[in-house]
Amino acid sequence: REEYYQDLRNYELKIEQDRKEHEEDLRSYERKIEQDRKAYEEDRRNYEFKIEQDRKEHEEDLRNYERKIARVTKEKERAVRDYEKAAIEYECGRKAQADEIARLRAEIERLKGNSENMDK
Repeated sequence: REEYYQDLRNYELKIEQDRKEHEEDLRSYERKIEQDRKAYEEDRRNYEFKIEQDRKEHEEDLRNYERKIARVTKEKERAVRDYEKAAIEYECGRKAQADEIARLRAEIERLKGNSENMDK
């Protein structure tokens, strides 16, 4: 009988020891889950931060590119206006020269006519 009670106590001790080990395993598992959750949250925050940083850099690059396009466009428009102005000035100068040449030819012809009338 005593042996029976001793076996029973040993069995109860073994059950209690297994229960404690199981509880400790469970606590360790819960700690590991919590550590993994915190690591995941930190990784997610870092990833979201990186995405936001990349988005801001991309938007800044776009703004810089748009400013560059606007500047180049203005420079090209200015160059076209300057060219058109120079072309108009050139054409006006050519017309003025042509008018002056026509006036001088008419003057020469007039002077020739006066010279011929004087010779007669």
